[in-house]
Order: sequence, then C-alpha cells, then structure tokens
Amino acid sequence: MVRKRSVSAWLYYWKHQSGSPLPIASDGEVVAVLPSRSADKRVKETLERLYLERAATPAELILWRKEGSGPYPARHDAYIHQVPYAVSYSCGHNPILRARYVENLVSGGEYELSWDEIGPKHHLESCRSLYRVSNCPEAGREALVVRKRWVELPVDGQEN
Repeated sequence: MVRKRSVSAWLYYWKHQSGSPLPIASDGEVVAVLPSRSADKRVKETLERLYLERAATPAELILWRKEGSGPYPARHDAYIHQVPYAVSYSCGHNPILRARYVENLVSGGEYELSWDEIGPKHHLESCRSLYRVSNCPEAGREALVVRKRWVELPVDGQEN
C-alpha cells in the first residue's frame, strides 16, 4: 500500500562515513519508521536495538541484552549552541544508524520514500533565555530544510 499523504515521523536509516564501512547495510537504507510522538527513550532504545540486531553476533546479543549495555549508546546528533536538540540520534561506528525526526514523509511507491529534515529554528528569545546567547546570528533566519529520498533497489526476480 502506497501512502500519499505526508506525515511526520522518526525515520531510521544507515549512513556510511568515510573509510571502509562494515558490509552490514547500504548507505541511506531505511530500516524503520516510528510515530512522531514517540518518547525520546523509546526512540533511543529502538535505535540501539536495531543497530545490535544488524551488527552484533548472536553471542554479542546475549551479552548486550540489557538496555544501554551495547558498545554504542545512542547519542545526540543535533545541537543548538552546544546544547543537545532532540531531533536526531545516532548509534554505531561505520556505518552508523541514525534516528531522525522528519517531516513531509511520503511514499512514492512500494520501495520509495522522500522526506524533509528540518534544522533547528533559532528564536531570539529562546537563544537568550535557554542558551544564554544574547546575539544569535541565526535568529530570525529560516530553518534549513534538506529534502531526502530513498529508493530500495529490487532484488533479482522482484519488481517495484
């Protein structure tokens, strides 16, 4: 079923870094979607579990079965004035698994997604009161929007 209406959600996808990534995932591969109102704790727990299920051996899964015991705890990926901003988390080494709050998530077909990753919006009053930055150069500017797209290539014998 193809969803035509755009939604907000937590999107989980793999991201290769420079160097030689482990061959456990393709760059940009989407692996999960959680509701937009999911609590931060659930988002991070899911991120760590999905990473371990792809990257760990069965023996390591037993070793790291308790919450937060894995080798790569979920960490913030986004900051405003060096303060964590809860729209993006990552887990792992190379590749890393990202959980990103996205908007305008829509399916363009059975194996195609597109979405917007919206950067933080700086409000002068928030920067002053929350972050102790009196003259924020970003205040009043539009938030950066990055449009992304993912298409899963069909396996031999399958059609999109």
